Amino acid sequence: QPIHFDDYSSILKKHFDIKAFCPAKNQFVTIVSDITWQKEAEKELKGEKERAEEKEKLFRALFYNSPDIVAMTDTNGVFLDISRVTEGYSKEKTIGANVKDLLTPDQQKDFDEAVKRALETGLPQRYEPKIKNPAGIYEYWNNRISVVKGEKDLLVINFTNVTEQKKIEEEI
Repeated sequence: QPIHFDDYSSILKKHFDIKAFCPAKNQFVTIVSDITWQKEAEKELKGEKERAEEKEKLFRALFYNSPDIVAMTDTNGVFLDISRVTEGYSKEKTIGANVKDLLTPDQQKDFDEAVKRALETGLPQRYEPKIKNPAGIYEYWNNRISVVKGEKDLLVINFTNVTEQKKIEEEI
């Protein structure tokens, strides 16, 4: 009956893979392999996975608990994810739709220019559309676009409703 196990030698500070079997009567074979590098790589990989999971938790906490509406879009403005939506919109219908569908042609140009500047400079860019909500009321927004560089560049857009501020400014 062959046996196979891993063991750690505290004296040598090494991990070993040990295989033992009996090929014939009165014969005994043991194969010992140093697998320290493999164990260290597994430990490092586990640590990286745990760090990645912590970063993911932090990202989700920031994304879904921001006072702004936060969206992830492709560079054309198609919603890939959104933290929340305002009254009259649904998250399910928003994902897959395009930011530009909410904008007038002039505002679409402003959006495209802000995206272009963000992609060229790597710096956040702002555009401020006035959008008619599903109830027919115009709302003012201060939106910031940031680029997330990667295999495929993405945009993070922070949407801040500044309608109340605009009303106060108009009264002054």
